[in-house]
Amino acid sequence: MAELSLTAIFGFVAFIISWGILVPAEARAFNLLAAAGAMVGRSLGRIAAKNVKRPRAVMALLLVALLVFFATLLSYLTLVQRGSAEVTDLVVLGGLLMIAFVSFAFLIPFTGATLGSRR
Repeated sequence: MAELSLTAIFGFVAFIISWGILVPAEARAFNLLAAAGAMVGRSLGRIAAKNVKRPRAVMALLLVALLVFFATLLSYLTLVQRGSAEVTDLVVLGGLLMIAFVSFAFLIPFTGATLGSRR
């Protein structure tokens, strides 16, 4: 139950953080995608941290997650600067925002963040 509450806390924090990111006014509903992405990313990261034991594999996972995070963040900022309000651009913005939060939250279980005692 503690793992589920920690995942919910990360989702709530991601929701709050997403209000500070440059999100166009017509796409404010995408803040929910950021919360869902953080919860999914943390859960996937927890599974990966538990199952991947070799140091090279862990390093490869971390590097790929960081690369995906920075690539999606730069793409998101570039697309927001362009300022297009077409439907396809808004869908791409939502996808990029979610992928950025998934890839960032994927990294968190590798830090050993827990809630309560480990058994």
